[in-house]
Amino acid sequence: MPSIVGVDPGVTGGLFCMDLTGEPIRQSDMPVVKEGKRNKLDVKAFTEFLRLCDPALVLVERQHVFGRGKPIKMVLSEAGRIADRASMMKYLWANLSRGDSALTAFGVGRMYGMIEATIVALGIRLDTVPAPTWQKVLFRTVMGESKENALAFAVKRWPMHDFRRSERCKVAHDGIVDAACIAEYGRVTIL
Repeated sequence: MPSIVGVDPGVTGGLFCMDLTGEPIRQSDMPVVKEGKRNKLDVKAFTEFLRLCDPALVLVERQHVFGRGKPIKMVLSEAGRIADRASMMKYLWANLSRGDSALTAFGVGRMYGMIEATIVALGIRLDTVPAPTWQKVLFRTVMGESKENALAFAVKRWPMHDFRRSERCKVAHDGIVDAACIAEYGRVTIL
């Protein structure tokens, strides 16, 4: 049966699969494996999750590496308009150095790229959505605490569903809850 999968990328993210009527099928925290001191996507486990779901669409939350609140594309675009090299470097340092570290930015980009590449390689339809977009549609606002809003929405939408990572966990997994909301956004707006 065709389904839709929502993906909250990142090492603490989650996966959520639902049928086209919105009924949950399966969920998982983001499958990761250790690589040195860091985690990376477990492509084999991610692929297996997707194959079990047989999705018509995988919707991934779009990731940006931010420097002081600005998307990196915007910072680079603005820097490209500065003629003086020294001034441009000063601008880049001021707007990017206080944001995510280079190692963190690389890790986020690598995980995101691996997720997209796996989906495309499997021949599955892929779409991306920025967090403020799906949050505004589902919550009717972007104000407030997004994690709390997502959990409140998910519990109301699927009152009998358990969003915990495992039975031993005491609280819902943020990544799985967000992935469920992302899948629901795709179901009501894209399919």
